[in-house]
Order: sequence, then structure tokens, then C-alpha cells
Amino acid sequence: MPLETEINAYEQMRGELERRYHGKFVVFHGFEYIGPFDSLNLAANAAVRWHGENSYLIRRVGVDELQELVDRISPENRQEEIDYH
Repeated sequence: MPLETEINAYEQMRGELERRYHGKFVVFHGFEYIGPFDSLNLAANAAVRWHGENSYLIRRVGVDELQELVDRISPENRQEEIDYH
């Protein structure tokens, strides 16, 4: 499974990360924890700077990103329903 090591490392630290860095973006390369960042862009730039184009995991700590996106839906930005029949 791709990124299995990084996911396991994140899960091992998840409790501590949620207590200390809720809402921040964290980066893992292998079992190495790179650190917390205020934005996805900063996290990605740091990952590339330290590990080049290799694989790494970036997660937003303690935030259900799908729910966050769903919560942003409003009558003003909602698309019309399309009937394909």
C-alpha cells in the first residue's frame, strides 16, 4: 500500500498531534515527522525542500476535510439539479 509507513507514523502520533496542532498541516516522510505548518502550501514546499519529489504524507490535523467542504455549501454556491432522464 502506498504511503503505508507514513500513515502508520501519523496514526501513532495522532493523539499528540490533535492536542498540540489541531487544524495545522503535518508532513511525514517514512517514519520521519517533519512538523506542523499553517497552510497546505507551506507544508508541501517544506516536504519538497527536504525530500525532493519523493513520496510524503500531508494531513490536516483533527479536521474532517470532507465535512468542512460540505459545510461550505450554501444556496448561493449550490449547483442546480440536473435531470438526465
